Order: sequence, then C-alpha cells, then structure tokens
Amino acid sequence: MTTLRVYLDFPPDPAREMEWALFDDANRLLRRGRAVIAGWPSADSREAVIAAAHGRLVTVKLPPLPPQRVQSAASFALEEQLAGAPEDSHVAPGRQSADGSLRVAIVGAAWMRAFQAASKRCVIRWQRVLLESDLARPPAGGWCWCAESFERAGFVRTDSGSSISVGPSHAAGLPEELALALAGSGRRPRLVRADIAGVDRTLLERARTQTGVEFTAGTPWHWSGAEPPAFDTAIDLQVGAFDTASAAPRMDVTRLFRPALWIVGAALAKASGFHCSGSCAR
Repeated sequence: MTTLRVYLDFPPDPAREMEWALFDDANRLLRRGRAVIAGWPSADSREAVIAAAHGRLVTVKLPPLPPQRVQSAASFALEEQLAGAPEDSHVAPGRQSADGSLRVAIVGAAWMRAFQAASKRCVIRWQRVLLESDLARPPAGGWCWCAESFERAGFVRTDSGSSISVGPSHAAGLPEELALALAGSGRRPRLVRADIAGVDRTLLERARTQTGVEFTAGTPWHWSGAEPPAFDTAIDLQVGAFDTASAAPRMDVTRLFRPALWIVGAALAKASGFHCSGSCAR
C-alpha cells in the first residue's frame, strides 16, 4: 500500500505544479518531486497536506464526550477565540485524551469550500486532508520553530499541541510572533528547537539573550520528513460539513415521487367522485 501526499498552499489547479511525496505503508518516504496533477505518481491513496499558514491548532479541555458530540462541543468552547462569526471557521477535532484535553484544527471555512470545489473539478478524491503544523513534533517540555528558511514565514508548535503562525526572521532577532508568544506564555518552554536550515551559534545565543529561553538547532523542517507516527495521528479536516466519506447527493424524495403522488391523488379523487355519485343516487 502506498500513499501519495500533496502539499497545497492553494486549491488544486491542473495547470499548477505541486509538491508531492510518495510513502510506503509504514509512512517511510520513498521519493518526492513536483508536478502538475497529470504527472503525479500512482498510489493506493491520496492525502492533502494544507500549508500551515491556512490554519492553526489549539488545545481545549472538555468533559468526556461521545465522539459524535465532540465537534459541536469544541466549536462552542472556541467561539470566543475564533475570528469573525463561528460559521466562518471550520473546526476539526482530534481524539480526546483521557484527561479531557482535545487537540483541534481550525481552518477558514471559505478556504475549505474553495479547496473541495477545486478538488472536485480536478476529479481528486482525498482519503484525508491534514494541516502541515499538525505533523511537527516539539521536544518534551519545549517548542519547535519550523520554517524552510529564515527568510520564509513558518510556524511554532508548542508542547501543549497548539500552533502559532510566525513571519520571517530578521536581523534584529526572532519573528515578533515568537517573541511575543514566549513573553506572554504562562508556562514558558524549557527550550525552543529551531528546525530551520542555516541555524548557527550566533543566532541561538542572540535568541536566548532576547527571550531568556534556551534555543537549540534541530533538523531543517520539511513536511515530508515528519516522523512516521505524526501522519497517523494528524487530524483529518474532512469532518462535519466537509466530510466526504459519508457525503452523498441529497435526494428530494417528495420531488422524486411528486408525479406519482399526483396520479394517485387524481385517482383517489376520481374514485371518491364515483363513490359520491353512487351514494347521492340512492
């Protein structure tokens, strides 16, 4: 069994090249490349990896709930944290832990609608749709800062399971979002691992001086290099209104049977008329 995973910063487009990676059944990377849809390698299943910039992860604590109630409860718990009206955000829950904590992925509903519409036009059926930041694994008690380079925007994954979007680094120091998150954190991490190419001792020392938190160098981030278990535990965004597994064309039963009902009704009316005539004749 093989799985083709495709990285998407935009909804699918037949003319646009997209980054893909082919994995075996143990989530080991076999090969990767870039190609338009027609050039993707064949695989037993396909999964989309949505760029981290299009969503975020949060962790909420809820009382133990049956699976069918988790999404609505998570949406209600997050109402005050969501930008705009609640219906503007798509909330996809993970699996609830024994202590009640729940990791939740949030993506703009408009983006999800555009993604699904484009996928349908391209005749692509995704087995799962994942958020890039959900594939990162921070160190125990620490955070990881992930980006392709210091010049590119990235994200931070915290030890609580949440994520933070951050801009590019700059000569003055860390991205503002990361510095502010560390300054405002009620539980500061014991360290921050920088999973970025080109990390050197000078930057690590400057970051430690700026924040008072230890910074270490990690492996440069690329979504296809995520640990194999991360793919299995990542949240599938295809739930609720965007659940394609159980989606089926809705049939208007009354419309389907309306002609037949009209015929039956007419027949009954006619029979009733005959019955009335017979009765009145008596």
